[in-house]
Amino acid sequence: MISGRVDGIDFTMRERSDTYTITVDASSNDGSETVLATGNITDLGSAQALDYRHTLRFIVAVVRTARRRMTCRHRPGPGFRFCPWCGTSMIDPTLPD
Repeated sequence: MISGRVDGIDFTMRERSDTYTITVDASSNDGSETVLATGNITDLGSAQALDYRHTLRFIVAVVRTARRRMTCRHRPGPGFRFCPWCGTSMIDPTLPD
């Protein structure tokens, strides 16, 4: 388990049975958590040993991307397929181009 704080947001990464889960505290009052990412432990290095430098960079990227997506108001101009700030799709993928 790795826990810490990125830009004021507390996170926890748990590894169990070759899978990982990255969570953040949803509210400091009720103790609930929001899952930001899950995946296979090989995403973070070899199955035998984690590459901690890569893992920490990955966690920081996941937490910062989630924070941007929570605060973004999507103001890109026409023609943008994705928001340049948070990466959210700006078009309905079920509609033709």
